[in-house]
Amino acid sequence: MAKVLHEKHDRIACITLNQPEVHNAIDDETDQLLLKAWVEFRTDSDACVAILTVPTTPPSVQEQTSSRT
Repeated sequence: MAKVLHEKHDRIACITLNQPEVHNAIDDETDQLLLKAWVEFRTDSDACVAILTVPTTPPSVQEQTSSRT
């Protein structure tokens, strides 16, 4: 599974953190992937705006985390 998703819809770049199992924590690899996505956005003359999204943690993961405490 990709840690960072980078898509473009018309002139909008969508960058999504995709690690709900670790609450979308940013480690060194994810940091580099985010940098790469932002550089791609910056160099894309067709893209005029970028949106960073961070999906919420699925309920099943939240329940597992809650039961550990």
